[in-house]
Amino acid sequence: MAPTLRLKIDDLAQALFLVLGPNEIGTQRTEINTEEVAQLEKQLWLALARTRMVNNATLSINRLPPEILARIFSFLQVPLPRTPFPLPKAFNSWFSILEVCRYWRIVALAFPRLWDHVYIRKRFDDPATMSIRHSGRLPLKVFYDLTTSNRESESHDSGEDEPSLLLSKAIDRVQELYLQLSGEAWDNQYFTTILASPAPKLERLAILGNWKDP
Repeated sequence: MAPTLRLKIDDLAQALFLVLGPNEIGTQRTEINTEEVAQLEKQLWLALARTRMVNNATLSINRLPPEILARIFSFLQVPLPRTPFPLPKAFNSWFSILEVCRYWRIVALAFPRLWDHVYIRKRFDDPATMSIRHSGRLPLKVFYDLTTSNRESESHDSGEDEPSLLLSKAIDRVQELYLQLSGEAWDNQYFTTILASPAPKLERLAILGNWKDP
């Protein structure tokens, strides 16, 4: 470590000790400003995040060109199954790379090819929403599960069905669409909008269902 950097770190440590006061913290409680300590803690967390970012930048893997790193990420994605349903729970497990470091997240979000497979299982499905948002203008392969068993736990929830809403707006990009339905699917306004909308790039459509006529 360079002497000047070592000196700055020592100065920072000394300044920190001056702010916190003596080690006998129990005897100084009345003199501690809790708001100042909270603000100090916040700044320390920011400094720690910055330190980790600088350290990550020195790692060999982060010196790779973004295109190569994105290609490596693609090998973490689960291969498409021979049959569209049921979807393995591990399909979106590769999303964990977004939490490794800031640089990996930036690279992953910058390459639409990583996001052109969309798996919608429920109304509040963040991975599905992210996939549609970050897929750019690429053709999409969509696996859409609208079965009752998959959504009954949400039946009393309120809120926008964001994945379905986004898909209804991106239907012109859908190249492959795989649907698993139950009778209640027809009550989903976005699903009916999707079926009624032009899909000029659609090359493959599969519908699986299990329901009885009334």
